[in-house]
Amino acid sequence: MLVETLFSVLSNDSGVQALLGTKTSRSDSSTGIFPTQAPDAPSMPYLILSQVSGEPLQTSMDGTGCLTSERWRFSACGTTYKNAKLLAKAVRGLLISLNGPQPVGENTIMGAWVKLEADDSEALGKGTMFQSHVDVEFNYQDLDS
Repeated sequence: MLVETLFSVLSNDSGVQALLGTKTSRSDSSTGIFPTQAPDAPSMPYLILSQVSGEPLQTSMDGTGCLTSERWRFSACGTTYKNAKLLAKAVRGLLISLNGPQPVGENTIMGAWVKLEADDSEALGKGTMFQSHVDVEFNYQDLDS
């Protein structure tokens, strides 16, 4: 599955780790990367990823093929706008560079394109959380059975 590849690539990238920290350096002992929604009170900054859409690119009388297109949203969250933007920029650069067979997840990425970038903020108790979102579309062959 593509999600396995995304988690592996993001959590093992030195540029992303430099901004998020590691399991040993973060006070919440996580990678700082969460599916769909962050847990209550995570350490800042952090990254949320969620699938926005997906569809097969191959269909025939034999059924659905393994070539797939999926759009994923990566939301970089930080205590400052600059921190959120720096994390989003690192994630964006890493993801659009993915091409070819991936080391985790039995899939081959055929292309990655940025489809949307947007920012917002949310008032929290005594501060503000800034978010910078990057939507990326991946075309890939999913060979997981």
